[in-house]
Amino acid sequence: MSTLQERMKREQERREAERGTKLTGSFPKTDNWFKWEKGEHTIRLVGDFIITHNHWIGPSAFNSLKLYDEKLFVGDDKMPYQINCSNWDIEEEKDHKNGECVICKIRKIAGDILYSE
Repeated sequence: MSTLQERMKREQERREAERGTKLTGSFPKTDNWFKWEKGEHTIRLVGDFIITHNHWIGPSAFNSLKLYDEKLFVGDDKMPYQINCSNWDIEEEKDHKNGECVICKIRKIAGDILYSE
């Protein structure tokens, strides 16, 4: 296990100890997700699922690589926290294979550096 992976595992264990529960066990267990009351209800049915590829560019405590200044995500004209990958064709649900997404390139370079010996 790499040093980074060990550090991440220790941090996760520390957070779980603080909360007093495992992350997977933190959600309440219930058999009834919806509580229907008497009367008329409107239900919206949606179509098929589609596959999308997104990139998180917003501020994050887990991401030491900051693509943008955190001030850009505040205010009325703020940037979105997530953006669509420019290398993914949503209609055909596949990669363009042209490799034009800059964020994918940065992620690959950072991953190669992180996991290299």
